[in-house]
Amino acid sequence: MLRIYQEKDVKDAIEKVQRRMKHKTGIHHRRVAWSEEDQTYIGRCPDLFHGGTHGDDPLKVTTELQQVIEEWERILDASQRPLPPFRVKPIVELA
Repeated sequence: MLRIYQEKDVKDAIEKVQRRMKHKTGIHHRRVAWSEEDQTYIGRCPDLFHGGTHGDDPLKVTTELQQVIEEWERILDASQRPLPPFRVKPIVELA
């Protein structure tokens, strides 16, 4: 099925990717999803660390997850250790 996007939506998506790619960790997959078991949103970046962030607001969880990822990047840079390679590849679902 062909999906039509508004020009603004495409530009916004491109800007988000460009902002993320300014960090070395931009290639690492992030995931925020609702957990039925825990009854909360959980944010993860499995290539960089175990565990993650959690909360009731998915936008806050996403923001906190990005802050943790950026802290990991600073720690690894300061210790002159390389970032782990990315292994998780996101699956894009098209409607």
